[in-house]
Amino acid sequence: DGVVGFSAVTGKRRVRSVVLSEFVQEGRFGARTGLVFGPESTGLRDEHTQLCRCLVRIPTDARNPSLNLSHAVAVALYALTGNGRAHS
Repeated sequence: DGVVGFSAVTGKRRVRSVVLSEFVQEGRFGARTGLVFGPESTGLRDEHTQLCRCLVRIPTDARNPSLNLSHAVAVALYALTGNGRAHS
């Protein structure tokens, strides 16, 4: 399963990120997937993204390119748990 990073920050040395909905739709996570979130102002550092098997971004409006950390965690968990429905 591995570690998945969540960050709105992009850069030359970073792997291409996938949108959260695509990540969920493809079922690219499991019960043993670790989630890592970066600070709102800087996102994950390159040294942290290199430890992740993929990066996921939560789409936002260009005028507000990042979410508050607690909001990003809430949105990600909501999407990963089937929009609030428990998986069987």
